[in-house]
Amino acid sequence: MTDALDTLRQALGAYHDPYLGQTLLEARAVRGLEQRGGRLHVALELGIPVGDYGAELGAALEAHLASAGVAHEPLELRLSGTIVAHGRSVKIGSQLGFAEADVTDPGGRLLAKAHSTLSVTRERQQS
Repeated sequence: MTDALDTLRQALGAYHDPYLGQTLLEARAVRGLEQRGGRLHVALELGIPVGDYGAELGAALEAHLASAGVAHEPLELRLSGTIVAHGRSVKIGSQLGFAEADVTDPGGRLLAKAHSTLSVTRERQQS
């Protein structure tokens, strides 16, 4: 990797994302970085659903790089968002059941946790 790309990778990694609550480096979000066709192609994998976040993040990264004094070509972002949900039954009794679920990012950082008390019903017999 060239010195210019190393500088860009470090500057991008230092960006503190408000939704992740950490820098892109801490989140291990920078998956690819290359200069081609007069553009800087950046591939990010965020541990959140990305939806329409691309335009907002692109503008924030442009401003971040400018404030860091890093010269670069226009950004071309490719975002992916991966979250993992794990659900499990904790205990099932004759009338009540208890379940819980965790939602994590690809690095295993906990994003959400849920607990539930459920009513256990019996299936009706067909006559």
